[in-house]
Amino acid sequence: MEVTGPMEGDKAADIFESITKEKYDYLLVATSSYGDGDCPSGYGKFLYKLQQASKGCREDGSKQLEGIKHAVLGFGSTAYETFQNCPRLT
Repeated sequence: MEVTGPMEGDKAADIFESITKEKYDYLLVATSSYGDGDCPSGYGKFLYKLQQASKGCREDGSKQLEGIKHAVLGFGSTAYETFQNCPRLT
């Protein structure tokens, strides 16, 4: 099993195409929301690629993230009305 350490969202977005079931068994995403439920800086590019991958198929007909077990860890303060907005979108 290959383990990759924590990385910022934009760095993960840069290697997004390499995130496949052939290379990884699990994907753990940890994020929060701030302000009006916005993504943390450095996370928007990864979230966009994640959402695009969930909508479409690759040229060979496969789905990039199909078969990868995953979890989203959301954190923040319940004092905010938009608590967990970004993790929910993830």
